Amino acid sequence: MFAIYLSCLALGGALTLLSIYGRATGRAWRDHAADGPIYSLGSLAYSIFGFGAAGVALSRFGTGLGAGLEITFAVLAGLLVGGCASAALALATRRGGPSNRTTEGT
Repeated sequence: MFAIYLSCLALGGALTLLSIYGRATGRAWRDHAADGPIYSLGSLAYSIFGFGAAGVALSRFGTGLGAGLEITFAVLAGLLVGGCASAALALATRRGGPSNRTTEGT
């Protein structure tokens, strides 16, 4: 299981860094889902990163949890990280972030 957690940590970390770089340079991923940012590609990257990080931490530093509990906590941590990151970015965008700027009326 550790190899899966480590792979998800590396893949999620790389996608998260690309997402942060894209937001910093104005080339952010576009949310193609009509249901909101919770289903975006960025949310998936944050969730994979959270799953991998929690899985690595629990499998290496856990106090003898079984594999079932490890994966349960890792999935919950991934969903929590992805949801919180998406909600924070959506809130920042609604409050006048760089993507809300328009050229109308100037």
